Amino acid sequence: TDNKQRVININEKFTELFQYEKTELLGKYLHELITTEEFRHELSGDIDKIFTENFIRLETIRKRKDGSLVNVEIFAFPIIYNEKIIGSYTHYIDITQNIANQRQLEVFKKVLENNTEGIMITDAKRRIEWVNTAFTKITGYELKEIKENTPVVLRSDVQSPEFYDNLREQLSRDHHWHGEIWNKNKSGEIYPEWLDIYAIKHNNVVTNYVGIFKDLSKSKLIDQKMRILSQKDALTGLYNRVYFTEKLTEFIGSADSADFTVLFIDLDRFKEVNDTLGHHAGDLYL
Repeated sequence: TDNKQRVININEKFTELFQYEKTELLGKYLHELITTEEFRHELSGDIDKIFTENFIRLETIRKRKDGSLVNVEIFAFPIIYNEKIIGSYTHYIDITQNIANQRQLEVFKKVLENNTEGIMITDAKRRIEWVNTAFTKITGYELKEIKENTPVVLRSDVQSPEFYDNLREQLSRDHHWHGEIWNKNKSGEIYPEWLDIYAIKHNNVVTNYVGIFKDLSKSKLIDQKMRILSQKDALTGLYNRVYFTEKLTEFIGSADSADFTVLFIDLDRFKEVNDTLGHHAGDLYL
């Protein structure tokens, strides 16, 4: 543009971005065509800067010929001839997709941060780069404490070295591993977790690893309680008929089957207690 901001020339990329042909713009004030009312004041200030400073850079919004808006990064500097500013050169870069990608990354980051499962991201050499809040809650480690360390910091050594060798081998071969593993938190307590590890590749080269895990401590405790409940009578705490029958079958089938005795105890007229005094009385009696 000249020193009054009238268009002198544009390139093909300008036409591609803003939809104006060169013949439509020559001699016209550019800001009247590609700037919305909302950004006119901003543009006026930018023009002043061009003629008082050597260089300006900003991110803003401009308008295409069809009225649609586009996010752009602008680089502009004055054109000087015989120590006088005779115009300006402005470079527009479409950053719409960049902004959309950044917003998407922010959404993904929030999703990962608020995930109830622990998440760890490492580089290709398995050095820790990022962990989420659930990771810290489960392990007790904050990112600043273990950044640049490897996941070995969590190893409990409950599994054998062969277990970890097989894990690394499968991860290198399939770029994925999942299974139950016992790890150790910051306090030294050992806990079970279900772990999924994925290799992240770019141009077919592994750049990162992502580990997603769920603490199985509560479910293990529930499973244990369920096993106890399935074996014992809820009222008396004695082993129930199902468990008794299983154990009796084992004894009968064993080599020492002749070395045990079965004793049966009955309560006479117990039904009458329930019928006359109620089941609550019968429960107390048992």
